[in-house]
Order: sequence, then structure tokens, then C-alpha cells
Amino acid sequence: MKQLFLFAIITSLLVACTKQDVTNNENFTVSHEMITLGNDAGSKKPFKIETSYSWKIKIPAADQQWLSFSQLEGTGSADVEAITLKANHFNPPRISTVEIISIQPAGLKRRLMVQQNDTTIIKR
Repeated sequence: MKQLFLFAIITSLLVACTKQDVTNNENFTVSHEMITLGNDAGSKKPFKIETSYSWKIKIPAADQQWLSFSQLEGTGSADVEAITLKANHFNPPRISTVEIISIQPAGLKRRLMVQQNDTTIIKR
């Protein structure tokens, strides 16, 4: 009898945790998976973070010299712009994968790929 009772409690907890995880994931979305910016410094592209949670954008250290955002953290939904800090005169285009992570509750992540086009010279 104790084993049946223990099994029922464990099963209930597992189902409750699974349902909560699904709800959290549905309440933390980013409008794009990838955005493309122009090659000039100051090129901007908007996207939206939809959530009721606190969040933060993490830019890889190697990409912080050319990429920034209009807002790096917040609480709740926000319209955010990706912004290039430097022109790209090199081939190939620059690409960064940034993480948008939830602070409270911790552990939810979304990835956003950002590409900055290069300056292409057409030869005839």
C-alpha cells in the first residue's frame, strides 16, 4: 500500500513539473530565429521578446566589438533592435548567435542568429 501511495505522489509531481515547463516555454518567445543587418555601422533591425519574465541578452565576447542591442535586459515583453557598431568591409559576413535567457524563472533560453552583411564589390 505504501508503494502505491509513493508511486502516486511521484507521478503527480512529474506531471506537474512537465506541465509547468511547457507553460514557461510558451511564455518566453522571440519573434525571429535569424535577422540580417546591413554592412554599415549603425544598421538596425527590430525584433520582439514576448514574455512576462525578467530576461537578459548575452552577446558572445568576440562579437561585442561589432554587435549591440537597444536594450540588453528587461522585464516583460519588449521591442528590441539589434545594432551594428562597426561597418563590415570583410568577406564573409559576420555571424553571431546570441542567447536571450530568463532570469526569473532561471534557465529558459532562446537563441537569435544575427548576421551582418559584408561590403561586396562587383567587378566587371
